[in-house]
Amino acid sequence: MDTDVVVLGAGISGLSCARRLRASGADVVLLEAGERPGGPIATERTPEGFLIEHGPQTVRVADPDLLAELDGLGGDTARIGAEPASGRRFVVWKGRPQALPHGPGALVRTPLLSARGKLRLLREPFVRARPGADPTVAEFVRGRLGPEVADRLVDPFVAGVYAGRSDRLSAAATLPDLVEGVRAHGSLLRWGLRGRPRRAAGAPRPTLVSFREGLGEWPRRLAEALGPALRLQDPAVALEPHAGGWIVHTGSGGTVRARAVVSALPAPAAAALVRELDGAAADALDGIAYAPVAVVHLGFVCAEPPDVLRGFGCLNPTGEGRRTLGTLFSSSLFPGRAPEGHVLTATFVGGSRAPEAFVEDDTALVDRALHEHRTLFGLDAPAFERVIRWRRAIPQYEVGHTERIARVRRLEVARPGLRLIGSWRGGVSVPGCWASGRATADAVAGEMRPAGTSASVGRSSSLLAAGSPS
Repeated sequence: MDTDVVVLGAGISGLSCARRLRASGADVVLLEAGERPGGPIATERTPEGFLIEHGPQTVRVADPDLLAELDGLGGDTARIGAEPASGRRFVVWKGRPQALPHGPGALVRTPLLSARGKLRLLREPFVRARPGADPTVAEFVRGRLGPEVADRLVDPFVAGVYAGRSDRLSAAATLPDLVEGVRAHGSLLRWGLRGRPRRAAGAPRPTLVSFREGLGEWPRRLAEALGPALRLQDPAVALEPHAGGWIVHTGSGGTVRARAVVSALPAPAAAALVRELDGAAADALDGIAYAPVAVVHLGFVCAEPPDVLRGFGCLNPTGEGRRTLGTLFSSSLFPGRAPEGHVLTATFVGGSRAPEAFVEDDTALVDRALHEHRTLFGLDAPAFERVIRWRRAIPQYEVGHTERIARVRRLEVARPGLRLIGSWRGGVSVPGCWASGRATADAVAGEMRPAGTSASVGRSSSLLAAGSPS
């Protein structure tokens, strides 16, 4: 079988890449090892009437092209925006949920920082940058903004986004815009005033979105559009350079010949595929750790939710000694997540902060989550319980990550027609993975297109017309 491009992995990175390549006129085969597309994005409507997300709970969209794609999925897929209360976010401080400050006035009034901590912020423009180092997120923030901001605000943020530890993650890899802002302008304040990109006039404000039947609708619709080009339960097991292109050996015993291969696999799976091509790149990929996360969904009979549950969620700083990373208030984010008179939450347990918790049985994990609900939210006796486990949930951009990615880039330069993408590179967010897949598709299509050919290629003409591996 011949095709233009083989894409490996049908998470959002791979689906986005395959869709974009098809739109450019390329013939595509998308190979997926699992039984369904979407990677960690999956939604379930339970018999009790709760709508639970197995992975990401929502998507924060700022790109108008992404909004257009979500609106154009077709069928009965209806994009919905988050409830107004979702703007309220909480951090636990001294055993109680405290609202995160929004704006300078709220920052002055917040009890999350002491007077000394607030005054420390004023010193930031005068803190000298330290060139050449790869500090951790904790070191970078503590050095520029002080220990209170690092421990009480940034530490829980890192737990919420990466399920990680701020004393391990690389600032350059995790917060690249901030690190570059300091390098270019000398301070975060000056970067914010002079160098930070502004939203273009007329551009939509970033918004939280999902679908009436959950985020799983997105990969399902993308997969339907690809039709037989998507091959489920048929992983790539080996890559072989051949005659200016590639031969992909699959788990079903077949082969696919292609001009280009895009791997959108998790780092460990990508490492196994490229080891025969470049052992150093494979070692770099194997060096990317993943945080294990268990998601505990709890539903409660609650006609009038407590005020604290009218928001996005509540995160736990390490210093609070809590038994979980934090809790999202699922039924406060979007309508239709819980039956009438009920609330639904999703509590995250484990991560790099407490990987040992991941292996506890479901009863112990539910007990952890219930302890948080009793002590923080005044909720007990759930009517619904469900535990979802992700052994490799989120890649950790730990110190040295930029060097690992540089090693992977050298493999791509040495092996034309091979690209590697995924949440382990360029950002862990769902929109970031979507954008990476789209940009990679544009680059691959451009490399295969004959000189002088228009960038817009009709769907009826494959790029194979320019030549394929024999």
